[in-house]
Amino acid sequence: MTTSFAVPQRHTTRRAPAAATRKARVAVRPQDLVDLLARRPDLVGVYKPADVAVEAIRWSV
Repeated sequence: MTTSFAVPQRHTTRRAPAAATRKARVAVRPQDLVDLLARRPDLVGVYKPADVAVEAIRWSV
C-alpha cells in the first residue's frame, strides 16, 4: 500500500518593495534601535551587537 501526500504549494505573490521604501526602512530601523535602548536602559548589555550598533550610530551623528 502506497500513501502519497500533497506537497504544499508556496504562494509567491509578494512583491519586492520599491527602492524608496527600502531606503526609508533602513534609515528608520537604526534610529528605532537607538530610541529603544534610550527608553529601556535595562536592555543595554543584553545583546552585544545591538550595543555596538547603538554606539556606532551615536558617534556618527
